[in-house]
Amino acid sequence: MGQQFSSKGSPPPPQGETFDFMVNKYGPQSTECINKWVKEFNFPAGGSYNLTVLQRVEEAIKEKEEKLEGQKKIDQKDYKDIKNIKHA
Repeated sequence: MGQQFSSKGSPPPPQGETFDFMVNKYGPQSTECINKWVKEFNFPAGGSYNLTVLQRVEEAIKEKEEKLEGQKKIDQKDYKDIKNIKHA
């Protein structure tokens, strides 16, 4: 599943026609969340315009957020991660 990354440094930026379009139209920040989507939510590494795939990722992000909100204590890193995923 997805690309393997070394623990040193950040993963390479996503590549492909879909991502090139996003970066050209909306800037590099529009693809910052993709590696996390691939790793955590089974988003296709090559990208997708498929509405079903995008809805599945959105639902998984919402589930993760609801799980965090239901906890009495939330790790600051987890909170920042979910906010970055949603707003990227």
